[in-house]
Amino acid sequence: IEMFEGPGAVEMTATGFWLLLHSAEFGSVVDQRDRTVWMDMTKPLSHYYIASSHNTYISHLQIKGDSSVEMYAQVLLAGCRSVELDCWDGDDGQPEITHAYRLGKIVKSLTTRIKFLDVVRVIGKYAFVSSPYPVILSIENHCTLKQQRTMAEIFQQELGPLLLMDLLPEDDNLEMLPSPEQLKYKI
Repeated sequence: IEMFEGPGAVEMTATGFWLLLHSAEFGSVVDQRDRTVWMDMTKPLSHYYIASSHNTYISHLQIKGDSSVEMYAQVLLAGCRSVELDCWDGDDGQPEITHAYRLGKIVKSLTTRIKFLDVVRVIGKYAFVSSPYPVILSIENHCTLKQQRTMAEIFQQELGPLLLMDLLPEDDNLEMLPSPEQLKYKI
């Protein structure tokens, strides 16, 4: 159970069960030939549909519920290639991820808060387990400049060479996005 739900889990959710059924280690119900990439992955990224996740961190209800770092692991293991991070200032100076809104200077959180650092670590760990193709981070940024700098430092420290920081060497056509093939193992 812990393999699919995380440390300390005693019950298996529907997502965990789905991951078990699709796990090659446990005799996947999916024909392994279906896991073979059959498309030409050398076209610009904009030519493809991308499996994405909205409010990735929310484990239950979208309006009011628990946030979980494990949701990032689950969606990445399931093949999702674009995840969302709703970033807000943390009271301790460290950015957090939550579903919130602002009323003047007051921020009301609709879900529990999780640490940005923990989420980035999980993304780095699970980004390329199910696929070598790029992971796109959709960042809804509500942080002050100071905590945005902290976010940038965390990205660089935790993702290191996985983080695409510069143009690709072979990218001579700046009018088109790079291809999934060019972006393999990059966030």
